[in-house]
Order: sequence, then structure tokens, then C-alpha cells
Amino acid sequence: MDQNDKHEILSEIDAMEKELISERARTEKEKNKFINQIKFGLGEEIKKNPNKITIIKKPLTQKIKESIRKFFTYIFKMF
Repeated sequence: MDQNDKHEILSEIDAMEKELISERARTEKEKNKFINQIKFGLGEEIKKNPNKITIIKKPLTQKIKESIRKFFTYIFKMF
């Protein structure tokens, strides 16, 4: 490899590193934007009912389905 080839490879590596850094920054920005949207959307609900906790119960049919699935999964693991 001559000097020119090494220079081209190094410039490609630098370009890839810069692209990776910009991609990370963009992803971080999008993540923060999403988190803020969730916070502000939930903020109004929390302000209206600050001490209320809602427990979500599974329907009976879903509980039965999960029990059957677990049972058969356990049986098939034995074989």
C-alpha cells in the first residue's frame, strides 16, 4: 500500500466516525424529545389526580390463557 491508499482509508475512517457521532447525537436528541413528550402528556393527568394509583387487572380469559400456555410449556420442556 502506498501513501495515497493509506490517506484514502484514513479519510474514510474519519468520515465514518463523524457519521457515527452525528447519528448518536441525533438519536439522543430524538430520545430526549420523546421523553419530554411523554412527561408533558402525563403531566396533566398527574396534576389532575396526584395521589391516585390505578391498578390494571387482567381479564379472567387472559389469566386462563396464560395458565394453559404455561402448563403446556412446562410439559413440552420435559420432553
